Amino acid sequence: MTRNRETGFTLVELALVILILGFITGGVVSSVSALMETRRDGVTRENLDRVVEALTGYASFNGGRLPNADADGDGRADAGQQRGFLPWRSLGLEQSLARDGWNHLMHYRVDEAYREGTTASLPDTLTGIRVEDRSRAPLTDGNPNAPVAVVVALGRNGRGDADNGDADAIYTSDAPVEGIFDDQVRWISRYALLGRLAEAVAWP
Repeated sequence: MTRNRETGFTLVELALVILILGFITGGVVSSVSALMETRRDGVTRENLDRVVEALTGYASFNGGRLPNADADGDGRADAGQQRGFLPWRSLGLEQSLARDGWNHLMHYRVDEAYREGTTASLPDTLTGIRVEDRSRAPLTDGNPNAPVAVVVALGRNGRGDADNGDADAIYTSDAPVEGIFDDQVRWISRYALLGRLAEAVAWP
């Protein structure tokens, strides 16, 4: 008479099962994380496109003038403020559209000649807003044909990377580099805005 051998997992088999489950779980988490990152990037791009459209529309109804920046994050343009947060309330936007996919408020700068309330006259730019890539190659021209405004979405790390984190009029736009650069930047060309104003018979 033979005894049935008890069946069950050995410690080695259990360790292998746990290891395999770990690989599977890690792969799933990594895939979900990558999908979320892609989704947030997409939300940021869409919001930036709508913000640029809102800004050009605002200028069309205000004689070519763009709103001042928001100094304190309440969404309202503050008189004389060239640089700060995007004035989403003044643009008639929902606050969610003034944030990037990571929920950071977008930053905004307007040229002095195009700022609402200025005494400067169109069409030449005065502030000298400039956009460069990370190698400092220029992506835009200087005065009098510099951008009339720039909008910066800070990305996952929530801070301005490269030249986007200081107070000067130089901004950086480039492809993302993990751990180095994740901002998204949009600017409004002087020529594009003047063309839009001419179409709307808002200028000259």
